[in-house]
Amino acid sequence: AWPAPLPVHVNVSATELADPALPERVRRTVGHAGLEPGRLCLEVGAQTAPAGRDALRRLRSTGAAL
Repeated sequence: AWPAPLPVHVNVSATELADPALPERVRRTVGHAGLEPGRLCLEVGAQTAPAGRDALRRLRSTGAAL
């Protein structure tokens, strides 16, 4: 298990954001790692975010912070 107070930050590229399988991969990886989804923070660059609004909505459904 992960130490309780520490969040985990992961950068998401434009290519990754465009991948429709990303939300499921995030769910699966978080579950496999034993990390609470709310402790995962997916970081998306300001230039990437507007083009990936739909993908960002799907990522929010994983419970991860953006």
